[in-house]
Amino acid sequence: MHQTDDIRQCLKFRLAPLAEGGVILSGDFHLGAVAIAKRMRGVFLSAGKAWRVQGTPELVRSNLILELGLAEDQFEIMDTLQELLADGSVKAVSEVTSISLGGHSPESTKSEEEVSDSGIYLASVPSIKNTELTSAEIDKALGGFSLMEHQPAGIRHLLQRTSALLADDMGLGKTRKAVIAAGIRAQGKPVLVIVLNSLIINWQREILMVFPQAQIAMQTFDASAGWIIVNYERLGVLSCTRAVSR
Repeated sequence: MHQTDDIRQCLKFRLAPLAEGGVILSGDFHLGAVAIAKRMRGVFLSAGKAWRVQGTPELVRSNLILELGLAEDQFEIMDTLQELLADGSVKAVSEVTSISLGGHSPESTKSEEEVSDSGIYLASVPSIKNTELTSAEIDKALGGFSLMEHQPAGIRHLLQRTSALLADDMGLGKTRKAVIAAGIRAQGKPVLVIVLNSLIINWQREILMVFPQAQIAMQTFDASAGWIIVNYERLGVLSCTRAVSR
């Protein structure tokens, strides 16, 4: 087992729902967790050394599990609603001083915009499972590549699961790691890369740096290509082109 795996297995996180919406994420420090919190529009609360993150505790936990390879028992989800105070600290709602005015309390209503942002549109995806690749097989496959010290761990993370995400900071080679993992996993079969239009050339260059002899098709279907790079808008057209060419 690698040292990075040992570190991840020792991580512990606490998720506390906020009365005003969102989640307080606290626990052990990990760069991957910081990246996930930032991507979820998180705000760091220095007073409590925690993050205020948009979403539900279950959604935040799911993202951390998927991207860092954690287990559910590494999380504690608190039942008591928390309230964020003016100084940035957090207290349970029952501990916050309040004044009861009596009378009928009107029910809270949400606008259509608030309802649409509550997470009800989250996609339903198959359960993520471990692949058949062993650590020894992955290490052997990585032997043919020139990698920086931190990069093999990310490639193993991608190869050991049927679905995985990288949350590395900019400049740490996420594209390079994804290309190598895809090449190993494909075993000669074509690889479909779906990216923003502005990143197509970047991916072509990165693929050729790793696999100089690669045949790459961009924005079109080519049955002889080992790599097909397309942006989101062209994906539907690509599917139709492939169906017609059969």
